Amino acid sequence: AYCDGLTVVGEKGAYTFSYPEITSEFFGGAAKRLDDIIKTVAESEFVPALDAYIRFDPDAKKEFTPVKERAGKAIDREKLKDDILTALSVGGGSVKLEYKTVAPQKYLKDLDTDIVLRAKFTTSFLSSGEERSHNVQTACAAVSGSVIDSGEEFSFNGRVGKRTEERGYKSAKVISDGNFTEGVGGGVCQVSTTLYNAAILSGLTIAEYHPHTLSVGYVENSFDAMVSYGTSDLRIRNDTGAPVYIKGVVENKTITFLIYGKKSVYVYERLSKTINSQKATVKYEYDPLLDENEYVVVTPPKDGVESEGYLITKKNGEIIKTERIRTDSYRSVEGHIQTGRKSDADQG
Repeated sequence: AYCDGLTVVGEKGAYTFSYPEITSEFFGGAAKRLDDIIKTVAESEFVPALDAYIRFDPDAKKEFTPVKERAGKAIDREKLKDDILTALSVGGGSVKLEYKTVAPQKYLKDLDTDIVLRAKFTTSFLSSGEERSHNVQTACAAVSGSVIDSGEEFSFNGRVGKRTEERGYKSAKVISDGNFTEGVGGGVCQVSTTLYNAAILSGLTIAEYHPHTLSVGYVENSFDAMVSYGTSDLRIRNDTGAPVYIKGVVENKTITFLIYGKKSVYVYERLSKTINSQKATVKYEYDPLLDENEYVVVTPPKDGVESEGYLITKKNGEIIKTERIRTDSYRSVEGHIQTGRKSDADQG
């Protein structure tokens, strides 16, 4: 039978197939080409259903807005196949698509709109210079607005991305292999640390964290969370049974993370315990250019510390569990002081 070609007419457009395209394999005894035509049209015309959800905008006056569901559309593939075969039997022509409704899985009435503040945590970077402060602001802005659905994991590195100059990060002090040095993105670990503490106080599960090699001044020992792109991440899992929403705020040289979600019957507190400490040594160096009573601290000494971090769970004001969640060992740093008194240098 001779075929002039076939046009399939849908809501998004018309799809025309020539006689050679249709007959190359179809009339050879296989329906592969017909299946290809149906697949092409089906993928082009498909409109996915949208579930109802809570729109989260941490910078808006109204942070949480329920958004209504929307039904989708998919073509009736079996009907299209029958219509094409009928058209081919009479020499081709035009076929009009028929659709099936694709129902959403979650409706507005199913949403839990009772969203509360589960926890927040603040650290200060008052002594930070302009570059480090900039990095804190940049990384905080990248995290703010994150939503972790129930059962899903949040990756700090995945959200913030690589810390490079091209992406807006500046060089500032970082801890590398037990030493303070300059590195692009210095200060980002304070952002991850602040988020880590907000997460544990909100009852989220920490799937991955890493301590610094040295203790840091902006949080208690055993509550820091070092990150390094490609090697060390902070991963947080949401086991609360409902979505959680992360808001970050930087103001007055402080960074705060607020975590919202469904109300919990539990309240969490942190406790840091020092198990052991190692007094740092100090090296004095004589500098004849200094007066006898003058000295210059080149590298401040930093004691080494062994510590433990505990999470205390309360319900109705009563402690129901005290759990040691980590044990850490932070190195000491030898101090380096230049002095104008030769006798001090000799003793050092």
